[in-house]
Amino acid sequence: MPRESVRGPLDGYLPDRSWRFRAGWALGRSICRLCFRARVVHPERIPASGPAVLVSNHPTWLDPPLLFLILERRFHFMGWDRLFTLPIAGRLLRAGGAFPVKIGGTDRSAIQRALEHLRGGRGVGIFPEGGRSLPGGALAPFRPGAAMLAVWAGAPIVPVTLNGAYRLWPRGRALPRLGGPIRAIVHPPIVPPRTGLEAARGDLPERLTEEIRRVIVADYADQPRDSA
Repeated sequence: MPRESVRGPLDGYLPDRSWRFRAGWALGRSICRLCFRARVVHPERIPASGPAVLVSNHPTWLDPPLLFLILERRFHFMGWDRLFTLPIAGRLLRAGGAFPVKIGGTDRSAIQRALEHLRGGRGVGIFPEGGRSLPGGALAPFRPGAAMLAVWAGAPIVPVTLNGAYRLWPRGRALPRLGGPIRAIVHPPIVPPRTGLEAARGDLPERLTEEIRRVIVADYADQPRDSA
């Protein structure tokens, strides 16, 4: 399987590369920058090629499309399977290269899909909280699935801290406020010290997950101080 081209606005492996989709992506990117003042901090830390697992906190429903629009490298995000049953949302998710995962158990088809992307030299995006952050903005416990995939596939892990999104769209509010700024802080990649299936079955994914959480929390400005 050929490796994807990963630089440029919409280069790479996407199901829909039509001019309509590209125009919609450019419009969405402009909206993120103008309405939410969304920016990426240290984008150079994202590997320019090869497999990579991006992991981020998930304070709002805005996060997946936001990261898709402001990151230069394309990542195939795991998304809640029920969203893919909605006519408009499902079409947009698939057009952006996302794929469904069942929440609350082991979804073997989603794992296989993620491994196929990684083995093809593509990036996969995962929110290890398994859903949105807790009320008040506190991070939920991280699940080890992202680290397990990275170890299994031999891919670096790219932690990202999303700041500012929860202040604009706290739980209980129907729509996000305009304003900002929203910052996606990219941290240095974490390279698993061992890789392969046997390493993925051991305690290494759990230990890497703890490290990922520490890195993300260290720069998370929206989290209540008593819950860090």
